Amino acid sequence: MPPDPDPYEIRPAAGFNAFISIYDLVCELVGLGRGFKRWLIDAAGIAPGQRILDVGCGTGTLAILAATCCPTCEVHAVDPDPKALAIAHRKSVVARVRIEWHEGRAEALPFVDAHFHRVFSSLAFHHIPQTARPAAYAELARVMRPDGLLVFADFDPSRRPFRWIMPADETSVEQYLVGADFQSSRIGRPRGLVVYRAMPARA
Repeated sequence: MPPDPDPYEIRPAAGFNAFISIYDLVCELVGLGRGFKRWLIDAAGIAPGQRILDVGCGTGTLAILAATCCPTCEVHAVDPDPKALAIAHRKSVVARVRIEWHEGRAEALPFVDAHFHRVFSSLAFHHIPQTARPAAYAELARVMRPDGLLVFADFDPSRRPFRWIMPADETSVEQYLVGADFQSSRIGRPRGLVVYRAMPARA
């Protein structure tokens, strides 16, 4: 496992701690809630018994849907925000699904190499400082099995309406994926997002 990253201020899932309690409601209202996350899960083609990881899980909606869709899968979810994880844990208890919640950062994932069949990241990487993003993408590749698949969605930094969320970055999501040794293909661009399916180039 990589060493712990240099510390930086954690940005809450809703941008501000005061908004975390209504984050799920806002996502539903703007079309990025359960329906969107279910579409990402369908794009991954999850099979029974697989090991699944959600990186930057926030309040846990995607991880809970994955565990509900595939009860025999082993689902892990990681996020640096303890407040979001507390909400995620409560939601998983209500949903009666088993998920292993981990507090940690994308650029230092607490998992062994080549462990997961499916890896997700949804609306998370724009929270990571640009200097830490190459390491975070490399970690996605490190923890994925050679035959694994990544489904990745985030705001498109090239679209001006979203510059306030994710400052302009000269490196595109696709370039980051290539730099981390992924073979990727874009599968959608809903509501100013970019969505990719990616496989390790070594596969």
